[in-house]
Amino acid sequence: DGTWRRIRKAAKCEDARLHDVRRTVGSWLAQAGASLHRIGQVLNHRSQATTAVYARLANGATRDALEDHSRAILAAVEANESERS
Repeated sequence: DGTWRRIRKAAKCEDARLHDVRRTVGSWLAQAGASLHRIGQVLNHRSQATTAVYARLANGATRDALEDHSRAILAAVEANESERS
């Protein structure tokens, strides 16, 4: 789809897939404390088992580790962008 291609290009994430965006939304909702029921509604899951994958993200230690990891990824992206400038 042309719109999705333009969004990816503008975000400099041309290899991103819509499924990646859905997973990110589900992960962020879980980390923010949303219920699995609400996450399933947002993602339009038919089965609670499909949504259950996000339950692990509600764990504080897991969330902390993932947040540390995301900060490392962002730092690497920023370093890469500054090298290009």
